[in-house]
Amino acid sequence: FRAYNQVRSKVFSDKSTVADAENLFSFYTDDFTYNHPKYGGIYSRELLYNNTVKFLKAGRYNDEPKRNLLNIIVGLDAIIIEEQYAGRSEKTVTLYKFRGDKIYYVEEYW
Repeated sequence: FRAYNQVRSKVFSDKSTVADAENLFSFYTDDFTYNHPKYGGIYSRELLYNNTVKFLKAGRYNDEPKRNLLNIIVGLDAIIIEEQYAGRSEKTVTLYKFRGDKIYYVEEYW
């Protein structure tokens, strides 16, 4: 998970490239699903990749604040992480589900 988290942090920075996004998506299964109920619900791997590249090329991640990892809870084929954006009081919680060494599902609660 630490390698994934480093790559994810790189993608959401001002020096990220499409190659970084491709590296990030190599951690996901082909049938990967992303769910963010507050911001549009469920996204397929393809839709999330296309949006990530579109936002990256438009510079949308240039001012993205750093996420500080506060807590990790490890379960059976799943991890829950709690993070906080630098300079903000709100915290975020994200669930990751795994099949082997690949992530097949992410759900964000914030």
